[in-house]
Amino acid sequence: MSNIGLDGLGTEKLTVSSSSVALASVPTSAHRAIIMVDVADIHMENDAGAATTNDFKILNGSQIDLTDNRYNLKKFRFIRSGSADATLYIQYFD
Repeated sequence: MSNIGLDGLGTEKLTVSSSSVALASVPTSAHRAIIMVDVADIHMENDAGAATTNDFKILNGSQIDLTDNRYNLKKFRFIRSGSADATLYIQYFD
């Protein structure tokens, strides 16, 4: 278990469809996030390029742990895997 204290900075609900999307409401001081994937599988890109269905696949029901403060949250992009839109539930931390 980590001994790093995380201060919550807000939440976001993001629909992931057939076009690549970024996290839309990243608070200015946010350096960490936890993302829950709901409804459908997605693909994720982490270098600010458009996400495609050839990128890393994340299954419905998974959690994406971005609590290492070295991540640049604004570089992550997502696209749905199949024909159904997915929903991301995001918690932001400092």
